[in-house]
Amino acid sequence: MVHPINGMLPVPCTAEHPIEQMGAHGQLRAGALSSTLWDRPKRGPVHLNVVFLDGHPTVQSLVKRHVRDWEDAANVKFNFLSRDRFVDAHLRITMPTTRIFQSYLGTGSVLIDRRLPSMTLGFTDDVLANPNEVKRLILHEFGHALGLIHEHQNPRGGLIFKVPEVYDYFWQNHRWDQRTVREQVIQPTRVELLKNATQFDPKSIMLYAFPASILAGGPVSTTQLNHELSEGDRRYIASIYPKGSVQPPPSIPAEPTGYLPLNLGEPYTGTLPIRGAEIPFGFQIASPGRYLMETFTPAGSREEYWVLTLRDARQQVLADDHHGSSPNGLNALIERELTPGHYRLHLRHRLRSGLGAYGILVRKAG
Repeated sequence: MVHPINGMLPVPCTAEHPIEQMGAHGQLRAGALSSTLWDRPKRGPVHLNVVFLDGHPTVQSLVKRHVRDWEDAANVKFNFLSRDRFVDAHLRITMPTTRIFQSYLGTGSVLIDRRLPSMTLGFTDDVLANPNEVKRLILHEFGHALGLIHEHQNPRGGLIFKVPEVYDYFWQNHRWDQRTVREQVIQPTRVELLKNATQFDPKSIMLYAFPASILAGGPVSTTQLNHELSEGDRRYIASIYPKGSVQPPPSIPAEPTGYLPLNLGEPYTGTLPIRGAEIPFGFQIASPGRYLMETFTPAGSREEYWVLTLRDARQQVLADDHHGSSPNGLNALIERELTPGHYRLHLRHRLRSGLGAYGILVRKAG
């Protein structure tokens, strides 16, 4: 049986990677996607730079503390940089209070725009109230950042799911659609893409908790939450990043700003790269007046429910639209008098697990 944590259900996560940018050559290796493993230097550890894009310092300190378990187990070193060093970061963490936890797999983190988050740690007060759950979630997401897939998707695991029950369980408890459940739970990695595959580890930090009611068979009748790296986790990560073998981290070219630029009157379209992500845009107003900031649905795309938040250069919230105020379906609309200066416009999906294509435009009213 899966036991609630402080009255709440365990928090699942999603592992993401930009398939369209990586091509079809990503091969899985015993629970790790080979094409996303970080290059090992000839000497010393693999250095990965990490930046917090937001979040409370106390929670940030918990992340720094718990990732030491991965450093102890493997030849990796996480270097935490100040936010203004985001251009040098391999991993970029955002902490919205959404209860969403996810990460790109390994080097997929540097294949997306470096002004965007590669990992989401959506801690809320109820999650933070349980130190063991906090540690589990941090270790799990950093496992993805090192290239590890979910343990229950290991084809050598032998877990057999009751598919309709799995769909219903994750929809009722986490509002995951069937595609997400297939990708993150049911669909095992194709065995022909694996090499050096390990056997199923019921104590792995990369494993979900599954109640007996959704398992039809396999080596175990139920799985539980694991809050520490298992011995199997430690052995496997050490085989990928072995100790005993100093080199600077891979170079990343600098970019001028931490925000995607918007030009007045010019529409911008894109796709939300990761569930729970908040995309920061920046624009400049030269003359005072009344301005419209709105989202729209790109041609050929499905309509999505977008939220906009307007901030000034000091990050103070000036206005937001959480209710789809635009007359154009579910899109967001902010209309406000603005004085000359720099502004930030943050976009996110209204649904915590939402993805989709968006369009955004800033223009003078009238």
